[in-house]
Amino acid sequence: MKKLTIMIFTGLLLASCGNAAAEKKAEEEKAAALKEMTSEINTMDSLSTVFDESAHEIEAASDELNQLLNEL
Repeated sequence: MKKLTIMIFTGLLLASCGNAAAEKKAEEEKAAALKEMTSEINTMDSLSTVFDESAHEIEAASDELNQLLNEL
């Protein structure tokens, strides 16, 4: 009976270690996904800033062109 109890305990211990490893792997994957999403968000923010600046430059150039055309 003692040997069976030890075997059961050992099996439970190994199973719990397996779950801990799976949980650790899941946490690592979650952290990697979060890091990738953060990187993508930062890239989108940078692109948005560039597009906004370009839109302002285009608007300013358009206004300047309209003034030149009105002077003709």
